[in-house]
Amino acid sequence: MKKRCGVCGQELSGGDRTCPNCGNNNFVSITIEDDVNTFDQIKGGVKGKGSKGAKMEFKVEWEFFREKSEWRFVERFINRIKNLYEEVVKDKGGAIIKRCYEPLTKHKGHGYAKGKKS
Repeated sequence: MKKRCGVCGQELSGGDRTCPNCGNNNFVSITIEDDVNTFDQIKGGVKGKGSKGAKMEFKVEWEFFREKSEWRFVERFINRIKNLYEEVVKDKGGAIIKRCYEPLTKHKGHGYAKGKKS
């Protein structure tokens, strides 16, 4: 998953402390490295004070795709505050199969959003 500005969504390089696009310096970056030989997952979220659901959430895991009968590595980030959805799907060799970066409101009716009502 790439580090992005929490205000404008600009992709940031590893050493950036402020966004070169808007000057924002208040963002969260999480880097997780592991030798991925297991089918574990890591997930988490940020909940606002007094809110019921997560304002931001992420999930990194191996998912089984029944259509192709294969395991794929999925990194998913949802930011309801900035209306962003980001997903990267890789095969076992690490090749990117799918990359999705779009407004969350447009991500409906497929994949993770199947069955969700607006």
